[in-house]
Amino acid sequence: MSNKKGDTQSEYAGNPMGEDLESAFGEAPGSVAQTELRALKLKKVKKFKYLFDYGDNLLHTIEVLDIHDRTDEKAGYPRVVEKNGEPPPQYRYIEE
Repeated sequence: MSNKKGDTQSEYAGNPMGEDLESAFGEAPGSVAQTELRALKLKKVKKFKYLFDYGDNLLHTIEVLDIHDRTDEKAGYPRVVEKNGEPPPQYRYIEE
């Protein structure tokens, strides 16, 4: 969450099957399965790194564009607001 690759002090991890993962950097990370976005106390323009795949090292920079009240059902958040290029192939066990 510090926007620095490899910062274990603010790392959260999980996997597509919902199980917690060990950190790629050696220390136990926070659990994405047990952490709500509001607990991160994000602010507008906050940037952080998102490592999608430890094996393929698909690293993204995420920027908080706005904060919306969770009770606003029409907002449709969270959502992707921009994509660049073609998405990489995903794992077969998720598609099945």
